[in-house]
Amino acid sequence: MPSFYIHQKYGGKLCKELGLAISEYILRSIDKLIDDPDAEIRRLGIERIYNQLSQCDDTLATLFRYKYIYGLNVKTLFTHDWGLQSCKVLNTKYYELLKKFIGCLFGTYAEVFVDLHIVLDAICRCNFSLQDAIRWCKVNGISVAVIKFVKKYWDEILQDLL
Repeated sequence: MPSFYIHQKYGGKLCKELGLAISEYILRSIDKLIDDPDAEIRRLGIERIYNQLSQCDDTLATLFRYKYIYGLNVKTLFTHDWGLQSCKVLNTKYYELLKKFIGCLFGTYAEVFVDLHIVLDAICRCNFSLQDAIRWCKVNGISVAVIKFVKKYWDEILQDLL
């Protein structure tokens, strides 16, 4: 999988493309919440996150409570890549929950960075051509902004992932 450096690099570029002023700290936290959620959730604070989720989405707050307060297994939620490791069709429910989780913590604008992270992982894992990557993005509901971004930086992304 791409390193945190790669995710940071392209997250920063996407910020500039979209005219967003998002700190590297937030971008790194988003990446860690996808790749190593247990450690990042504990670092950010279980109670703090639970309180934010309770204000934002009852279902997500309940799942979070089951996992981090009661210690129950909630399948691939809150695990590395949230079970989103397919070269075909992602589990849309998990994907929606991951985007909502990030959106609840950092604002809905941050959801585009989930798209970027998942796309970079898929390009690395699946050895896509540009056409295959775009097709995969469209099938999986990746935002138009990220699709345009991937097209624009395709050669550089491939260079960095090789």
